Amino acid sequence: MVFDGIGEAITPILSVYLGEESRGGIRSIYRLAEKTAVVEGIIVMLALIACAPLMPKILDIAEPELVRCVIREIRVIALGSAFVSLLHLLTSYYLVIERIALGLIASAMRDVLLPGTLAVALGRAFGLTGMFVGLAAAPALAYALLLLYIARCYGRKDCPLLLSTLPGSAQSYLFDLSTEPEQIIALQKKVEALLMENDIDRRMVGKVKLLIEELYMLIREKNGGRAVLSECTVALRPEGVQIITKDEGVLFDISEEDVTVTSLVSLAVSAYMEKLGQNRRHLTTMGFNRSSFLIKTPVA
Repeated sequence: MVFDGIGEAITPILSVYLGEESRGGIRSIYRLAEKTAVVEGIIVMLALIACAPLMPKILDIAEPELVRCVIREIRVIALGSAFVSLLHLLTSYYLVIERIALGLIASAMRDVLLPGTLAVALGRAFGLTGMFVGLAAAPALAYALLLLYIARCYGRKDCPLLLSTLPGSAQSYLFDLSTEPEQIIALQKKVEALLMENDIDRRMVGKVKLLIEELYMLIREKNGGRAVLSECTVALRPEGVQIITKDEGVLFDISEEDVTVTSLVSLAVSAYMEKLGQNRRHLTTMGFNRSSFLIKTPVA
C-alpha cells in the first residue's frame, strides 16, 4: 500500500495530459514520479534496516540465533525496496493508459513469478539466506526484464512510457515557468523560436506572443503581484496554434470576456477573449486553473 501512493497521486494529472494529448506533460510528470519512487524506496529500505531489531520483539522471538536470523533476513529483503516502488509506479501508469496486459505482466513478475522462482532456486542452493536474497533480487530483475521486453517490442525510444502509441502529436511542447516578468519574456522568446522553426505565419506568431504575455501578466496580477508556478502547452494543430495554460494561483476563469476591468492587462485580455469567441475554454479542475485558447490559421 505504501508504494501505491505515488501512482495514485499522479493519476489525475496524467489523465489531464492524456486528454490534452500532451506527451511532453506525460513524460515530465512520470520522470518526476520516478525520482520520487526511488527516494521513497530508499527511505523504506533505510527504515526497515533501522527497525529490523524491533521485529523479533514484536513477534516475541527470544532465541538469540533466531533473533539474529530474523534481523539479517529483514535487512536483506529491504534492499529491493526501490525497485518494488518503481514497479508499482509503472503498473499504475500502464493501467492509466489502458495497457492492462502490460500492467498484469508487471504485477505477476513483481509479486509471483520472479520472487517464487528466485526464492526457491537460491534457497535450494544457499539455504534460508539464499531464499531471502532471491526475494530481494526479484524486483530488480523483474524491472530489468520488463524494460528489455518493452524496448524489444516497442523500441528504445518508447521504453517504458510507450508515448508513440498514445493519442497526440510530437508537435506538442510543454514549458514550465513562474509568473515573473523575466520568465514570461523568456517564454515568449522560446515560443517565438518554436513557431518560426515550424514555418508559422508571422502574424500568428505575433498574436501568440501577445496572448502569452497578457495571460501570464494577468495571472500575476490576480495573485497580488506574487509569482505562481505555471505551465504553458503549445500544440501545433492542423487548424491553428493551441495554447493551454495552467497555474496554481487564485482560482478564476481567465477566458471570461465579461470580467471586471481593473487594469490595462485585464482590459487587453478581455478584448482578446472577445475576439477568440468560441475558440477559448476554461477547463474545470479541482485545484488549479486550466484554460485553452485556439488561434486559427488565417484563411488564404
